[in-house]
Amino acid sequence: MKILYISTVCSKKKYDELFKLCNGNLLHSIQNFHTSILNCLNDENNVTALSGIPISPKQTKKRIFKVSRDKENNIEYISPFFINLYIIKNIFMIFGIIYYTLKWVIANRKDKNLRIIIDSAYVSVAPIVVFFAKVFKIPIVAIVADIYDYMFLNVNKNHDTNLFNIVMSKILSYCWKNYDGFIFLTEPMNNLLNRKSKPYKIIEGFASDLIDVNNVKKNNKKIILYAGGLLEKYGILNLIKAFLKFDSEDYELHFYGSGELVDKIIAYSNEYDNIKYLGNIRHDELQKKYAEAFLLVNPRGNDAEYTKYSFPSKTIDYLLSGTPVLTVKLFGIPEEYYQYLYSIDDNNVNTICNKLLEISNKSEEELKMIGKNGQKFILNNKSKNYQSKKINDLLIKVGDEKNEC
Repeated sequence: MKILYISTVCSKKKYDELFKLCNGNLLHSIQNFHTSILNCLNDENNVTALSGIPISPKQTKKRIFKVSRDKENNIEYISPFFINLYIIKNIFMIFGIIYYTLKWVIANRKDKNLRIIIDSAYVSVAPIVVFFAKVFKIPIVAIVADIYDYMFLNVNKNHDTNLFNIVMSKILSYCWKNYDGFIFLTEPMNNLLNRKSKPYKIIEGFASDLIDVNNVKKNNKKIILYAGGLLEKYGILNLIKAFLKFDSEDYELHFYGSGELVDKIIAYSNEYDNIKYLGNIRHDELQKKYAEAFLLVNPRGNDAEYTKYSFPSKTIDYLLSGTPVLTVKLFGIPEEYYQYLYSIDDNNVNTICNKLLEISNKSEEELKMIGKNGQKFILNNKSKNYQSKKINDLLIKVGDEKNEC
């Protein structure tokens, strides 16, 4: 089938250019997730990826971005022209996405086996794309990787009389009623948002095959590593305090990523030799760091409502490395994962510290075993082949149901 994929994902070549342009200040998780879905589609389908470049005036001083066309792994990537200024960029992107979507639809109008897949968070273009899909009777599947639109719809909350929220609510309600199928990160997302019981699949992530982590040697220092958003709400400060309380000269605490706490982490690193902030690095380089570490951690708390509707993408990358993983037990992580993880019920300082002490006293054999078992679980259950079948089954089903209507 022919597929139009609308998101902010771009080709590897373009992403590498942007990565250098922004000094690494890009979200790896979004790029990796959508690239993995595209790679699941490209073996049996003709795929065009229409991409709104994920960059802002804050990230770079470059202002003019020309139309970009790349071909990678049999996928054609198209990014519209835009001027990188606040508001103006969004206007250019909206009209660019609309133009290329309509062009693709008209060019393929005689083909009866078309599908459109769209990132539901791309709210500025979603209503127009949904309208085109409805007019031309093309099945459309929404990828729901967060609950941005859930917040605007004020589900289970008092109705907000703010004009912007009212308009957004109407627009997003129109989209949700007309999507033909969904790809969700978690089952609670489906329970919350799929009110009409449309076809859906749960795809929380993918086993990457960028590097052979089995050939990576452990660091001489026992490194406890966190990678991702460096935000207070993710429990980062509690992790630092727990590590200092744990206080072993044999261990180092390493941070990779960006966020509001970078300056504080740097301040800690200036005061303590065994705490280090190492910035943003490429995903393949980060995977090597995972494999070299003693323990990978995710101290994000489970007290917020959104954790039901979020699967931390780092969980799969962590497990794939073969390094033991410690996480707070989150609602969005399926129960099947926990036999391959070390887990705690909350991210209080004492809770984290006690678990670090417990893990540090485990035998090398046990640590290797849980790491290898976790890696095997991801390779067997989150591989490209395994996830490809789920996605293609969904695309076939939404097409069949559309034809029956």
